[in-house]
Amino acid sequence: AAGFTAMRQDFVDLRAEFGDLRAEFGDLRAEFGQLRGYVEHGFAEMRGKLDGAAAGQQQIVDLLTTIIDSN
Repeated sequence: AAGFTAMRQDFVDLRAEFGDLRAEFGDLRAEFGQLRGYVEHGFAEMRGKLDGAAAGQQQIVDLLTTIIDSN
């Protein structure tokens, strides 16, 4: 009977540890979702800056083309 009681307690302990692990995975999942949001926002922000730089470079090309064509 003592062996069965010890085995039962081991299962109770494992169940508690499993519950703790599930909670930790839930927390990690939430943190990953938040991190993903930050990364997506950062990429969108950089894309906007790169698009702005490309537009500025195109204006320079257009101005140089106008100068070259007028000579």
